[in-house]
Amino acid sequence: MKLKNILAAACCLLLGTPLIAHAWDNGGVNNVTIERVVVQQDGTFYIEADRDLCDSGDNRVGYVYKDVTLEGRPWTQEGAEMMLSTAMAAHLSGRTVTVYADNSGSRWGCQMGAIALE
Repeated sequence: MKLKNILAAACCLLLGTPLIAHAWDNGGVNNVTIERVVVQQDGTFYIEADRDLCDSGDNRVGYVYKDVTLEGRPWTQEGAEMMLSTAMAAHLSGRTVTVYADNSGSRWGCQMGAIALE
């Protein structure tokens, strides 16, 4: 019985732990309020938030651009649409999100890899 409980606890822990490391392993930025969502004609989008979204500091813009690879994962239309749906749901409902983003270096915002409703 004790072994069964230990195995159950280990499974729960593993399910909550990502198996792939990313540049945003700091846990992302929590309690983000999305103040604005801008969708562009090619289906890409960006958000404006109430706090800094990546390590560069003083950058409250997070974007998902077409054909941009992040952490070795290619951009897909389906992935961008799912992230846009999550961003819009948070914006319209007033719920906060956790944003997982990376300092893009050469662009004007933070490159988003994931958005999670809180």
